[in-house]
Amino acid sequence: MAGATIALRAAALRRKSDSDVLQRALAGDPVAFSEAYRRYQRPIYAYCLARLMSPDAAADATQEVFVRLLHNGSASVESPRAWLFGIARNVCADVFRKRSGEALEPDLSEISERLDGVASGDSAEAVLEKETARNVFHALRRLRPRYRTALILREIHGQSSADIGEAMSMTPGAVDTLVCRARDAFGRTYADVAGFPEACRHAVTLMYRRTGTGISQSEQAALETHIKTCPRCRHEAEKADDHGHLPALLPFLAAAHGTRGPLSAAAQALQMPHGAALTRLTPLAQWQHLSPVAQRIVIAATAAAVVTAPLAGKVA
Repeated sequence: MAGATIALRAAALRRKSDSDVLQRALAGDPVAFSEAYRRYQRPIYAYCLARLMSPDAAADATQEVFVRLLHNGSASVESPRAWLFGIARNVCADVFRKRSGEALEPDLSEISERLDGVASGDSAEAVLEKETARNVFHALRRLRPRYRTALILREIHGQSSADIGEAMSMTPGAVDTLVCRARDAFGRTYADVAGFPEACRHAVTLMYRRTGTGISQSEQAALETHIKTCPRCRHEAEKADDHGHLPALLPFLAAAHGTRGPLSAAAQALQMPHGAALTRLTPLAQWQHLSPVAQRIVIAATAAAVVTAPLAGKVA
């Protein structure tokens, strides 16, 4: 009966506004927390990933954002998304402070596997793509954090100017300007990292500025002339105009997975069919260090896990 009640409440909460859901989560409602997690986890993770450039660090930071949500106790939240992203900004800043200003190192094993693992049977084209991916990654890391964040959220995660604005505390118009400038900066940095000859470096810079703040007619004519005589730059121009190229090169910078730990496991379990939920929740019973709020979430998730998926489907 308790499980059925939780399933019904979870379905009802999906019809509530963001403000209502978040206020209930702040009050310690475990089912509302699960719904808030469902709505916000991916964009929060994407933001942390863009700032930190490390899937593991981003997962830990996202977990911390939701922990702080549970312990905030704020009486009123006018803009839930902006409020949550404000917490995410603070969490990412804390990560950098703990590193004493040093550059945050990404998950080297994962990045090495994706960028440096060249199999003996790889074609020349595959080897070139891996080298390009490595150069793109290092160019992104060299960008100013605001440029990198805006560029990754737009180009890799496809977020709107309004969504990026909430994440970065900017107006949509200011985001559009920032993204254009970020494209300019990326073109210059990428050309430098890749070690192009001077003429090609200038051409690559123009390619990305063309999709950023723009280039003049004379610059466009010079770029077209160079591309006709340079196969490498012709290939680079195709990539620069392909909005799906960055996420294909750097899939680990896409929000494919999320947070780790007891809170995320319990919150996700409330959104799963009962069999998968029980599998997810079983290890939680061994975690004795959970806070009282986390314990309530695990209990609620366990109760919901015994409810069949058809019941949730009928009331959704």
